[in-house]
Amino acid sequence: MHHTATAIANGTAVFVIGGRTSPACPNKKMFVLRENEPFSDAFEWSEIVLHPESAVMEPCWRHTANCIHVDNEEVVLIVGGSCVRTCALVDIYKLNTASWRLEKLCVSLPEGRCFHSCVSCWEGLMICGGMDSSMQPISSCLYLRHSLPDVWNLSPVHFSPPIPPKYSMSAAVTGDHVILSGGVGLEPSPDLIVINLALRIWFGAMIFHEKEDILLEKHTCHLLAGQKLVLLGGGGNCFSFGTHFNCGICTIDTNSLF
Repeated sequence: MHHTATAIANGTAVFVIGGRTSPACPNKKMFVLRENEPFSDAFEWSEIVLHPESAVMEPCWRHTANCIHVDNEEVVLIVGGSCVRTCALVDIYKLNTASWRLEKLCVSLPEGRCFHSCVSCWEGLMICGGMDSSMQPISSCLYLRHSLPDVWNLSPVHFSPPIPPKYSMSAAVTGDHVILSGGVGLEPSPDLIVINLALRIWFGAMIFHEKEDILLEKHTCHLLAGQKLVLLGGGGNCFSFGTHFNCGICTIDTNSLF
C-alpha cells in the first residue's frame, strides 16, 4: 500500500516504487511493467537493477513519483514520503529511466512532507499540500524546476489567501491550470481547487452534494481528451461507519470550471 505507479517510455511502461506491507516492512525493490508487443494484451513484470553508481535511498511510501524530460532524457522525480525512520522525508531523487541511475538532488524540501500531491507542469513539478513531520496538514505549494546541468531550483508558490491545508489530494494539469481534487483537512473545504499558475490565484468548486456517498481521498484523477476529469477509486476509514470504498467512476467536464 501507498506505493506509486508512474507511466514512462511514452506510456508503454509503468514504473512502480515504494509502498509497504506494514509500518515496519517497506518495499525495497523497484519494478517496471512493459508491453511484450505494442498494442498487445501481454505484459511482463521485471525488477529494476540500479546503476552501480546510484545513490542510496531509504525505502519509502506516501511519496510521489512523476515523469518529466530533462535535457532530452526521461527521468522520474521522487519527492518526500514516509519511511521507517521518520514519517515525513525532505529528500528529492532523480531516476534516469534509460540507465536506471538514481541521484539525490542538491535541493531538499524545506520541511518533511508526505501524502502530498505532485504534478508535472511547465517542464517542472508543482508540489502541493501533504502532511508534515507532526502529521499536520500543509498549505504551502512548491515549484521544482531544472535550470542548468545538475542545477535544480525549488521555490515557494505564494497565494493570497493561502490554499486550504490538506493531504491525500490528487492533481491534474491543463494548460496554465492545476486542478487539486479532494483531500483531507482540519476544516471543510471545496471538492476541487483550481489554481491559475500564470496569475497565482485559485478558486474552489463544490461538485458533489452532501448526500452523495463519496470520499475524495486516496483516489486518483486523470485528465482525458475533451477536458474530461476522471476520478477513480478512493475512500477512507471512520470509527462510526467503518471502511468506505467509492463505487463507480466520477467524471467532470472541466470546461464548466473556467
